Amino acid sequence: MTAVFLTAREEATRDCASEYRLAAPCQPRCLPQWVRRGSDPKSVAEMHTFSGRTIDVPSMFIGGKSDWGVYQTPGAAESMQKTACTRMVDFHLVDGAGHWVQQEQPEKVTQLLTKFLQDQSPRDGHKR
Repeated sequence: MTAVFLTAREEATRDCASEYRLAAPCQPRCLPQWVRRGSDPKSVAEMHTFSGRTIDVPSMFIGGKSDWGVYQTPGAAESMQKTACTRMVDFHLVDGAGHWVQQEQPEKVTQLLTKFLQDQSPRDGHKR
């Protein structure tokens, strides 16, 4: 079983991380999703479709301050804020939360989402 795990991980890392510049999974529990997304032809086609494109609408990131994924690839969060999302409005790392921030701090996530949506809503009937 260990040999199969290492082989699958090495293959997923080689095929996906190098070709799509994705960070390799650092937790064994992430491997099944990693392998599905990285080896499924439909997923690969979707990744090619969106490769190099930007998100050009108001956006916000909410993550848990204790989530390893935020720190997994040095510079990725900054790149998202400056390059991938051209209209990044807010970036929040919530205290007392890890990977499941919406379950671990639901009140704070609700507060942040509500403020974001209110700030993006047209006040005078005109679209932004």
